[in-house]
Amino acid sequence: MPKLFADRGFLTANGFELAWVKDIDAEIDDAVAIVDTMSRNHRSAGYKQGNRKASVSATLEIEALKAQVDFSLADPTVDVTLVFEVGGERWTLSQMRQATQSMKASVGDGSKSLKLLALDAVNENGTSVNTGISLG
Repeated sequence: MPKLFADRGFLTANGFELAWVKDIDAEIDDAVAIVDTMSRNHRSAGYKQGNRKASVSATLEIEALKAQVDFSLADPTVDVTLVFEVGGERWTLSQMRQATQSMKASVGDGSKSLKLLALDAVNENGTSVNTGISLG
């Protein structure tokens, strides 16, 4: 029997699903770097880890007579939490702020792109289908 794979993602902000999402790109960066030292075996000593950074870039279609979402208008004292779901994957990104936005239009197409930054990101699924290792 063939497997069915995810073919779309969903983005929710504070419990409300964003309408007309065209594409989403989320990234969690744990700032891991190799520690290079002058060792006798010519190998690096190990790793060091910085602060976690998370970001989401999304492109949204714009309705003809309605404005699309603009997170820069949000109250800065209110925590905005994004949930990004693709198939069995679910990431929650919290304490989010909009970094940049842009609009683009060509014949037959108009869209808005957002770059969002978050102070924390959690993999809500927490399981790996590739190996039997524990991820914490």
